[in-house]
Amino acid sequence: MKVCIAGASGLIGSHLVQQLTQTKEVSEIITLTRSPLLDKNPKVKNQVVDFNTLPSITADVFISCLGTTLKVAGSKAEFKKVDHDYVLNLGKIAENSGAKKFLVVSAIGANAQSPVFYNRTKGEMERDIALLKISEIAVFRPSLLLGDRKEKRGLETIAQKATPLFNAVLLGPLKKYRAISAQNVAQAMVQVALASHLGFSIYESDQIQSLSEIEAK
Repeated sequence: MKVCIAGASGLIGSHLVQQLTQTKEVSEIITLTRSPLLDKNPKVKNQVVDFNTLPSITADVFISCLGTTLKVAGSKAEFKKVDHDYVLNLGKIAENSGAKKFLVVSAIGANAQSPVFYNRTKGEMERDIALLKISEIAVFRPSLLLGDRKEKRGLETIAQKATPLFNAVLLGPLKKYRAISAQNVAQAMVQVALASHLGFSIYESDQIQSLSEIEAK
């Protein structure tokens, strides 16, 4: 299996690369990044790209871990370019290459009708990639992500410290709002990449957690 990952240097993407290099079914991992990725594993083939003009790529599975914040993007237009346009463009490349799967990291609360710009952008992205002619499209909606980011996000850091308390009281239907580690999200994505589930699927954060627990066994 040949896998292409956009956003491989991010929190989830870096875990994905690490786990896929240890997956015997995966023969090659193409990582698309803005700056060189220093990974010496022979399976990893890094391509430094401009996400505005992606080259044609051939792979069995395409994975998008692309995402930014309004603060980093600088404007709503730039945020939408990364979290919607870049993801959809990658999906079109996957479609044109005849890829079997397209896996995408979205976010909890994604809804194209949401009055909240962040959630609406994620929802519009999900809506638009669902129209791609790819046999399997899987969307992952993690809640608050746990892990060490290269870029520090103040409110997220504070929320992570309160995670044990919040996770303990989020029960039943509220379990999907529990914080989840980026490593677990990557584990769940690896499992879906290796399995066969045709059609369009959405995995909420509690489902992602359950999948990661299966993968870890």
